[in-house]
Amino acid sequence: MSSIPLFDGDHKPKRNVSLGGASRQSETASNLLLKVHQQREARELVRKRNQAAVKLQSFVRGAIIRKRIYRQLRSAFDQSINKCSDHTLLIELMSSHLLVFYNERKDHSRLVLVCQKWIQLKVPILNELSSIASPVHHILYRLLVLCLTSLRGNPHQPLAPPLRLLEVFTFNQPHTPPLLGKLIKQKYLYTFRFLLETRAPPPEAEGCGLVPLSSEILKFIERSINENFISYILHELLSSSLSPHLFYLILPLLARPHPFLPLLMATALKEVREGRLIASPTLCYCLMELNKWNFGSAGVLMDTLSLLSKMFEVYQFNNINKERIIMEDEEMEEIVEQDMDTDPLSGSDQSIVNSILTELNKGSFINPLLPIKKDISPDILKGLCSISYHVITNTPAAKLRYYSHLLSSLSLSSHFLRQIWQYVTSLSLERSFGPPIKCLDYLSHGMRLPAAVGVVILEQMTVFSCLFSISLSSLHDTEVDSKGPFNLKELASVSLILKDLFIVLHLENHLDKTGLASDSRPRPFEWTFLANLLCSLLKELHSRDVRLGFLTPDRWASVSLPSKVPPELFLFNEEDEESSKIKMITSPTTLKYAELLKRAPFVFPFVERFIFLHKLLKSNRQSAQGFLQEFLMGPSISIAARRTHLYEDAFSKLSGRDLRYRILVTLINAQGLDEAGIDGGGLFREFLSETIKTGYNPNRGFFVSSDSATLYPNPLAHLISDEYPLHYQFLGGLLGKALFENMLIELPLASFFLRKLTTPGRGWVETHYLSSLDPELYRQLLSLKDHQESDFDQLGLDFTTLSNEFGQIKVYKDIYN
Repeated sequence: MSSIPLFDGDHKPKRNVSLGGASRQSETASNLLLKVHQQREARELVRKRNQAAVKLQSFVRGAIIRKRIYRQLRSAFDQSINKCSDHTLLIELMSSHLLVFYNERKDHSRLVLVCQKWIQLKVPILNELSSIASPVHHILYRLLVLCLTSLRGNPHQPLAPPLRLLEVFTFNQPHTPPLLGKLIKQKYLYTFRFLLETRAPPPEAEGCGLVPLSSEILKFIERSINENFISYILHELLSSSLSPHLFYLILPLLARPHPFLPLLMATALKEVREGRLIASPTLCYCLMELNKWNFGSAGVLMDTLSLLSKMFEVYQFNNINKERIIMEDEEMEEIVEQDMDTDPLSGSDQSIVNSILTELNKGSFINPLLPIKKDISPDILKGLCSISYHVITNTPAAKLRYYSHLLSSLSLSSHFLRQIWQYVTSLSLERSFGPPIKCLDYLSHGMRLPAAVGVVILEQMTVFSCLFSISLSSLHDTEVDSKGPFNLKELASVSLILKDLFIVLHLENHLDKTGLASDSRPRPFEWTFLANLLCSLLKELHSRDVRLGFLTPDRWASVSLPSKVPPELFLFNEEDEESSKIKMITSPTTLKYAELLKRAPFVFPFVERFIFLHKLLKSNRQSAQGFLQEFLMGPSISIAARRTHLYEDAFSKLSGRDLRYRILVTLINAQGLDEAGIDGGGLFREFLSETIKTGYNPNRGFFVSSDSATLYPNPLAHLISDEYPLHYQFLGGLLGKALFENMLIELPLASFFLRKLTTPGRGWVETHYLSSLDPELYRQLLSLKDHQESDFDQLGLDFTTLSNEFGQIKVYKDIYN
């Protein structure tokens, strides 16, 4: 038990007071160290301030003294130069006066005077230069450097004395080679290109008359064209902007037969790889112009491919446009494409790139590529794929298939397409455990590839998809197995791999119409562009499979349609407010599957699509007619039609109206009396069926019959009625109404017309469908593929079409310009 302290009688606490004086805390070691450190920093700050003050004072004193000395030297120089008649005194004035105080802004007139004196005394000075050990060599070099600097200075200063001095002491003299080599390092070539572009008038075309100044400047440039100065030619002449002087004067000067032109391309590629030179569009364009007759050499061709690949890596040029990416290729056809700016002198890098693409489509570049062998080197394959990729992404979609000679030529090479496919399918990723996995399999499972491998897959699959699509369009069904890059068995496996890749890219890279990508993969717009190309290619492959049967339908239909996809998504346009409301309450995954159903319906089973179509029609009927439609109530349209004039009465009373509403029909017989009965649905079906037969009858003129007794729109319908667009719109509305009401209509439409209907926009239709329009023309066109090139002149083909317009024969050109 603890003791309890007792109260001692003192109820106030006492303060402890030191009787020895004021209390003082002893300083700790850390406080002493801190105080010493602060004192040291203060002393260091004072020392730095004193040093800075000394430097400033010495700089100011030096500037004042130099200014005074320069003033004295200028005064002595001005007094002596006019009296100078001896070359020794002139050289002394140069070394002790002008080279010391020269300032471009103040002393240009003195430099001009010195140049004139040196020219006057050139004979004794040249005699002095004959001695290798003479100090005059260095003084002359310093003087010529001052001349080059002055030529790059004020554009209003006279050019004659410096140019004359350079001409006298550097043209055809024994000391010229070493002196010129030193001057080249002092921006010699840049100076004369600068003079040409700032002082000489721009030439209007190649080969036009030169003004004397341009001719003189070109002489200075021509003297420096040597294999020892290739690096300076690349940096100072060919790397800056493409001007008319460079295009019309310097390039023709360099293009004269020189043995170092291939070396010029090789040196440029070496310096680009080492990072000392940028592969600018101007540089690439100039080198292609200089070497366009040397592409037959494998080394030059390989260097060109590599250099262009480097250029496209550095300069992206906005080659993938976001508005173009989020559209289907068929939708792009609806856009009025404007011609690319191919004038390299317009001033923009994009116009120079367009000019390069134009050069790539010329025979001088393509002809050496045509004999592509079975096994080409990986470097050439990579270079061709890189260039083709940027040709694809820089060429408007409407011109890609028919106007790119490079792509068309490469697409005809089965070896090239097979090697791309083999290379892409052989790429694999190493794993810590287990064997390597193929990159395409890795990507098809929705996994992210490393950036370096992903870029290779992106570019090569884009090129393969585009070229394979062009190749398929040139092959007849009977030629796919024998002349195509793959036989039917291989084509089946290729189609399945492409299909799986497209589905993954669509679901992973889905872009809505605002262009917002949900993918975290680098370059998402370019991946979506690849998805669009794959979609177009798969549509062509599926169309071929329908006719050739290399895949069973269940192999195509590998995706199950989610039951949560609302049919209402397909009832409204993208811009409608109702569509936006439905999207807001629909999950992103469901939206992706709905978009996939629009783009590639063949990847879903037919039964699921059929059921979904009925759901869509039912939902649309309910939204238009209401829930009372089953009781013959709700919104409706009443029409009275004469049996003898069904189409005319239907067109006048139903054209332009919403045909989704229920239509109540009253028929009028030949005597003009209403027929007895109430329309409970059967009368309307009879009316709709007979109206469609009458409207599509070839005797009415809006449709004509082919040789196979199938119907297609009459090209001369505009001569029958001025309102022919309204009639076609109405006839299409009647077919839509029949589909809307689940009616079976027997209407033999031509297969090419059905294909055109199912191709949005102005999308192209395969040549195969021409047989349903004109079998004879189709047969003759196919026979042209078996003709030799030398036989075409004897066929008398003029690319015109004859049209019989009600007895009047007219000639139309199929190819303009």
